[in-house]
Amino acid sequence: MSNIDKQALRERYSEKPAPKCHICGSVMTIQRAGAGSVVYGCTGRIDKDGEGYKFAEGRDFADDHYARSRVTDYGPGGDPDVLALLDELEAKDSTIATQQQEIRTLLNALEQASAKSRSDIPEEKRLIGWRASDYTDETSDPELAKNWAAAIGVLPIFEGDVNTKLSAAAAGKGEAS
Repeated sequence: MSNIDKQALRERYSEKPAPKCHICGSVMTIQRAGAGSVVYGCTGRIDKDGEGYKFAEGRDFADDHYARSRVTDYGPGGDPDVLALLDELEAKDSTIATQQQEIRTLLNALEQASAKSRSDIPEEKRLIGWRASDYTDETSDPELAKNWAAAIGVLPIFEGDVNTKLSAAAAGKGEAS
């Protein structure tokens, strides 16, 4: 965030009929109004009826105290500090929106790459039976295959094997086709 004085902005936009002078504490009067702003200043006038221009002791019209006490109230529009702050916030919002879109794009690309890599990996074939190592007998019965293993070599048969007579449906029932 920039060096914009937030407390000054709060004071500028808080409700107050006429601010007090930060130098002497007197109520300031409107010195100029227009273009969306009001300028208050401490004139040192002590006359209540607005006639006669009586000033406090040591004060005169438009003295140094007046120049140092002036405060501009921008009211509902035109404050350059507020506009700068809004510009800064809008730029950050735009940057965040752009970054969020880039993140969504990257996540979609990652998801597609992950799905493609999963499809590139061949599925594991399901075991449907066993055959004698000399290819003379086949079975889907695990107990029979264990008996064979004691006397001869036994090889697994997987789903999709073109050299088998076993079907995947029969394999689940322990039958040979």
